[in-house]
Amino acid sequence: MSPWKTASRFLAVLPLLALAGCNMVVMAPSGDIAVQQRDLIVISTVLMLLIIVPVIFLTVLFAWRYRVFEYRRQI
Repeated sequence: MSPWKTASRFLAVLPLLALAGCNMVVMAPSGDIAVQQRDLIVISTVLMLLIIVPVIFLTVLFAWRYRVFEYRRQI
């Protein structure tokens, strides 16, 4: 196995190791207001991801496509 593949696998698991020590007490509410706050946190996170993930994907796609286009123009 190449060293790059091993390093990439380690970097993929690293965030999971960082989150392993987190206490999820915020997501296990005991009162009515706490349940509403949990729902607000979950909804706002989903809405932010709904915006952020396509923007990041399209940014990478545009950079990759225009890089290829400029390379073909020079040939």
